[in-house]
Amino acid sequence: MVLALEPSAAVVNYLELPDSPANPTVPEPATPGGRRLVTRGTPDREFDELDEQATVLRRKEQAYLRKYILPGNSGTCALCERVLPIEFLVAAHLKRRSECSDGEKQDFENIAMPN
Repeated sequence: MVLALEPSAAVVNYLELPDSPANPTVPEPATPGGRRLVTRGTPDREFDELDEQATVLRRKEQAYLRKYILPGNSGTCALCERVLPIEFLVAAHLKRRSECSDGEKQDFENIAMPN
C-alpha cells in the first residue's frame, strides 16, 4: 500500500522509525563472466500478443480468514504486539498453506495470526 505524504509521516512517527530516506541500489543483471544481459530500453524479445489467458487457483477462504483474524478497524500484530489499523495488517499463516491439510486450512482459530 502506498500512502500519501501526510499519512506516511504519521506512520513513521507512530512506529518511531528514523527520519532518513531509503536509497536502495539495484545491481545490473550480469552473466557469470560479468557482462550485462540486457541493454536498458532495448527489449530482448518481440511478442505478437502481450496478454494471455491463464487459469489460476483461488483461495476461497482467504476473505473469510482475514475477517475472522481482523474483525474490526484495528488489530494487534502477533509479532510486535502493537495495535495497528487493519490496513497495515495481514492474516499470516502459521504454517505454509501449501503444506496444510484441508482440515488445517479450515482451522481458522489456529492456522493464522495478524501480522
